[in-house]
Amino acid sequence: MLASMEPDGDSAGDLLARAGRLLASAAGGCGNGEIFAWANEGDAQLVPQVVFGRIAGAGLLEGSHPGLGGYAPGSAADLMSRLREVDEAAAADALTGMVSVSMAYRRPGRCGEDDARQLFTAAAGLLGRSARWWSNADGGGSNPVTGHTFDALVAGAGRGLILTVLAYDED
Repeated sequence: MLASMEPDGDSAGDLLARAGRLLASAAGGCGNGEIFAWANEGDAQLVPQVVFGRIAGAGLLEGSHPGLGGYAPGSAADLMSRLREVDEAAAADALTGMVSVSMAYRRPGRCGEDDARQLFTAAAGLLGRSARWWSNADGGGSNPVTGHTFDALVAGAGRGLILTVLAYDED
């Protein structure tokens, strides 16, 4: 599914283009929802603004619960209060789960578990060993980042890139 990506020596624009191509394989319909995957230039300090902007720009703050205040985050700071910083292994588990299985009915997702792990390994390679990772996925989905019934988000920052994968589903 994925070719090895060695980021050493690439310009920021090259890394961004490679990240966009890599994440394109994860994006699309899944279950009764969808998976979004974005690559942006930026560092860890920009994660709140960049990720919240992408969620809002995709129209995911209203979701299936229009008018229910407090369900989706209202600001970048609110979004970050719903995410926790995780290690690379926890980020890999969250991303693998959200790409390989739909959240509502546990049906097959966009790709198999092995391909999802390869996707994460390639993404982590682009961000480098000092990357920082955040997720709302804690097994129970109790920290919503959209207006949808089920959602999971993994964001990573490193080497001047911010990678975000967000999935939502409905029952």
